[in-house]
Amino acid sequence: PCRVLLRAAALVTTSGGDDRVGDEGEATTSRTDADLRRQRHRERYVTVEGDICRDTEISSKDKLKHSLECGKRVGVVTEVLEQGYRRVAYLELVERLTEDLSNLKDNCPVTTPTQYRLIRSLSKTVRTVERMVPPPPSPSPYRLSQHHHVTTPPDSSNTITPASVSQLIDEARSLCTASHHDYWLQTSINRLSRVTCATERTATDMTRLADALRRAEEVPGCDEEIISRARTLHARLSSETMLKEARTTLPTVKLPPPPEAEMTAKELKEYWAGEEDCGWIEQTEGFPLPPEETGEYVWMPSRALTKLRNAMETVDDAIQRAQENGANEELVNDCKEVMDTKRREKDLLEVKDEEDRVLAIADATKMAKKLKKKKKGKKGK
Repeated sequence: PCRVLLRAAALVTTSGGDDRVGDEGEATTSRTDADLRRQRHRERYVTVEGDICRDTEISSKDKLKHSLECGKRVGVVTEVLEQGYRRVAYLELVERLTEDLSNLKDNCPVTTPTQYRLIRSLSKTVRTVERMVPPPPSPSPYRLSQHHHVTTPPDSSNTITPASVSQLIDEARSLCTASHHDYWLQTSINRLSRVTCATERTATDMTRLADALRRAEEVPGCDEEIISRARTLHARLSSETMLKEARTTLPTVKLPPPPEAEMTAKELKEYWAGEEDCGWIEQTEGFPLPPEETGEYVWMPSRALTKLRNAMETVDDAIQRAQENGANEELVNDCKEVMDTKRREKDLLEVKDEEDRVLAIADATKMAKKLKKKKKGKKGK
């Protein structure tokens, strides 16, 4: 271009102002300027397009938005711009995901309906992010920058990569799951927190509390304080329920008649004629002879006494557990009074059982002696 300009100037000087030559020089200058402008625009285009394509893959939202604005001014093809704008929308959604995650963290543990809305919002954002994951950029025949070396260094600050987004989604899911279980466990606690003593009406809520507690214990990240409160409450209510059930197993037993009744032997025999009223000697091999291994008869207490002993043992264990778990004091004291009455009944039956044992063994011993004499008589003959 410079040689052309110098030649045109020389012709003008030597010819004395030939109009034709002057016009040709001006046209050549105009074409040269246009070529320079096109060259600069092309270079600018390639640079901006390269920035957009690079920023679409690695840069932050603000950097990419700036590159897109420059791209619009220099006329970057629509395909490249659309890919960039999709990336911007995705990055904005990731920012929203980060904000929702931060809001939920700040409100943990979740115990109220208002806080629970944050779980729903975060879960919805997670699903939207998963649906909007953009495909990796593919080469385009319209991209001039792919045939040129772009020297602009990449901006790696605040970079959002697929790996970082995946990690963010996993964290959000885990927090939503843990917060969900925290909320429903606390809700179950609230339904039973004012119950002073477990009843049949509280059975359904107790079952829900047990299920919510089990799930919360299985999920990592659930609030330990809520779990601890749930355990304490469930232990108390369960011990009250068990104590009530154990109390119902205490049998009503027949007691020895008072001395003033002055019953005859026949009347006493009829009085204790029930199958559960009297004990017996176990019928071992060779009876009425005692077992050869021990030489002692095996005494079986009456069924009534055995049932009373077992039931009282169950109630004693239930009372101890109820006291350890802070059960209703009135219920515990009432069961203790019942147990005092049952202990007196048991003592009376223990005395009777011992008397029956002594008489039964005496009768068996007499029968054994008669059997031995009979065997000796047969041998003498």
